[in-house]
Amino acid sequence: MDPRVGDIKREILICGSDDWVSAADIAGCALEAMYGDRFLEGYPDDDRLSVEDLAAARYEWRAGKERNAIPLGIAAVKELVAEGLVRVGYPADRGFVPWEETGDELASRIDAVVEDAAFPLIVGLPFWLENTDRGDQAAEQFDTAQQ
Repeated sequence: MDPRVGDIKREILICGSDDWVSAADIAGCALEAMYGDRFLEGYPDDDRLSVEDLAAARYEWRAGKERNAIPLGIAAVKELVAEGLVRVGYPADRGFVPWEETGDELASRIDAVVEDAAFPLIVGLPFWLENTDRGDQAAEQFDTAQQ
């Protein structure tokens, strides 16, 4: 396993012990794992561009970074699901609603919604994660180990 995937899994579980985790949060964890201190390399900062063109360049820059990093995040999600530590779904008025698929069908659905997603990801799309009880226990162990 890529050690960066393990780092992302740990961050997802720790964040998930407090609240649901959005795909945008997962992308952020993947960006940190992939780029670390080098994240801002190539950041558009051309004062010859109009404000609109500079904003568009920065938006595309961020989108490209996320597209490159998100496979690490999705690998982490799939491992967490397979280990029974998180559920994939969405928030609703009645609480978290997990997707019904399991196994390969769930993995395929995750791949499909990420492939169809617009980048940079927006909080709320295309899915959320909820820790299971086992996920919360694992997060507690990670959190205790960090202190």
